[in-house]
Amino acid sequence: MKSIKMTLLFILLYFPFNYLLIAQEFNGLAKYKVRLAEDKFDFDASLFFNEKFSKFIYKENDKKKWVVDSDDPMGPIQVVHTDDQGYIVWRSILDPNMYVREFCGSERPEVYLDPIKFDWTLVNEEKEVAGLSCQKATTSFRGREYTVWYTTSIPISVGPWKFNGLPGLIVSVTDNKNEVHIRLVDLNLSASIPDLSNPFQNTTITREKFIECLDSEYEKYYRRNQAIIAQLQAQAQADGDDIEISDGGLSKERKSTELN
Repeated sequence: MKSIKMTLLFILLYFPFNYLLIAQEFNGLAKYKVRLAEDKFDFDASLFFNEKFSKFIYKENDKKKWVVDSDDPMGPIQVVHTDDQGYIVWRSILDPNMYVREFCGSERPEVYLDPIKFDWTLVNEEKEVAGLSCQKATTSFRGREYTVWYTTSIPISVGPWKFNGLPGLIVSVTDNKNEVHIRLVDLNLSASIPDLSNPFQNTTITREKFIECLDSEYEKYYRRNQAIIAQLQAQAQADGDDIEISDGGLSKERKSTELN
């Protein structure tokens, strides 16, 4: 009997989180505001989840080339290549591999497999976020240091975008460069959610090739922009106009949340 008790104790200690997943069932919809490093605006996002799968969707729009701007005519503009399905991150709760659907400067989406295992540091600090009692955690991920807040009141290892791996729903994410901001704005644990089985039969590209595509598209955009500025500047000089046309500090390097 003592051996049985010790074995049972080991199982509960070694698999406490999985035990919670089996014991509790959720059909959840968490809504977020998301601004990644490459974004100029906050975007609405939805995280559908149950005890087995999660599906994060953002930047969906009926327009293939979605031009996002502000009320200020001199304000920023962001062009988003997308469709009515949007950008998607799908994963199985117990599998580090996730399927990512994104666009690379075209109307055709690409799907790549991204195996990620976060190395979290749990911090003994608590606060209320979005009306939920939360704990703090930190991690390093692809060139950035992140601080997140998660709630164990929703004991499922899910979160917005690619973030996961904590003993509860992640409700907010910020990075040390103040360029990534994700926050929960609404939570429904009795939502009618779509089928969350894997929507992707195959991948279309590797992550490495997808990043190469993004870099190539940005380089083309940068060169076109510089050529237009040079042409306008030459025309202004020919017209005798003493003006200097600027690119507004456009970086030669593509802005990216994932730096490596």
